[in-house]
Amino acid sequence: MAHMNAGVDKPRPEDLPGYTTAVTLSSSGRIAFLNSDCDPEFPWWFRLLVEHPAGWTVPLPPELRLAGPPAWSEDGSVLSVGAFRGIRRGVVVLEPDSGSWWWATPDDQASYVGVVPAPGGRYVEAVRVGLDGVRNHVRVDREGGALSQLDSSDVERLLDVRVSCRLVRWEVPAGTLEGVLMTPASGGGRTLPLVVDLHGGPIGAFQAGDVGNMAGWCARGFAAFRPEFRSSGILGPDAMWQAFRGAGLPCSDLEVEEVLAGVAAVADTGLLDTDRMFAIGHSYGAYLLNRIVTTDHPFRAAVCWEGIADLRLLDAASLRTQSRWRGGTPADRPDVWAAASPVERAAQVRVPMLLIYGEHGLAVPHGENWLTALRRHGVRSEYVVYANEGHVMTDPRNEADLLDRARTWFLSVL
Repeated sequence: MAHMNAGVDKPRPEDLPGYTTAVTLSSSGRIAFLNSDCDPEFPWWFRLLVEHPAGWTVPLPPELRLAGPPAWSEDGSVLSVGAFRGIRRGVVVLEPDSGSWWWATPDDQASYVGVVPAPGGRYVEAVRVGLDGVRNHVRVDREGGALSQLDSSDVERLLDVRVSCRLVRWEVPAGTLEGVLMTPASGGGRTLPLVVDLHGGPIGAFQAGDVGNMAGWCARGFAAFRPEFRSSGILGPDAMWQAFRGAGLPCSDLEVEEVLAGVAAVADTGLLDTDRMFAIGHSYGAYLLNRIVTTDHPFRAAVCWEGIADLRLLDAASLRTQSRWRGGTPADRPDVWAAASPVERAAQVRVPMLLIYGEHGLAVPHGENWLTALRRHGVRSEYVVYANEGHVMTDPRNEADLLDRARTWFLSVL
């Protein structure tokens, strides 16, 4: 258990470097909070700090990918905090005085949220969220880790379509990646076309139980695969920062290679028609998609939803942040910025591209710029701008229309 700032001059949480959030008090007034001492304008990797007479303690190992928020037991003897195993959000409980900690939730195919630790850490109560989004209120006992459902009527099912889900793991040189494969329950034994759905964020934006649009794809006759990727932090902070700094681009894009390895893993299940594989990405996932389509890949068509293809067109605040990551401005390091911008490799795109943007999102200048570059190089492309929408859809009718348009786009190449 590490100590920092020992002595009477202990700084207040808000005076610590980096970014502090989720400050919580025990019944006796003891403070715990999450702090990231990375880029103060964009918090990445959190550590848990707990008040101690000698200063602030950092009781958990630095490699834990914390998801917060911390919560004290009623008697203040133990503290819980969310943490990831792959894409599965679990719960860690610790005794701050001794520094002892343990996983309070099982290593299963679910996430656990809304956690309340019991006095002494005898058990935790939480909401268990399965891969299909089904939510149950459960208790997990410390002794033996037994899990029991607290209320058989307290089950929330969010999906209108019957699906089957599986956790997919695949190995890459940097570690183990995970994702979720969802298929229609009524597949009837036939192989299915696949949509690879790349999420936005990317940090903390995807966990087991977040079904997103995967059920929508299943309702339209596709299987859906949502992989996690290194910029989320799943492979640790070093791999995460390599992704954000564009290390190796454009010749070696490890994040792209790792996602395609996941696609190959689900292709090996025998459930999919590997001649009918497609991809869609939103926000950061669309930026990742735009890099993928400039490389060798198995997709027949792609949909870029609110994606960036030229980082040099970012707004002033984003340019300042990216300039710190990339060691200089576009004027200082033009080769680095060009390497990180898929627009520079538009001539290598070989699949039809549907570009979807919100009127108040990234349509101008990013959508228009990407469309111009693709058409200049003869790439079949269409451009759709949704009125009164921004970076995410707020009207469910528009989101359904987006999925229908994407489905039509995918099937048009067959």
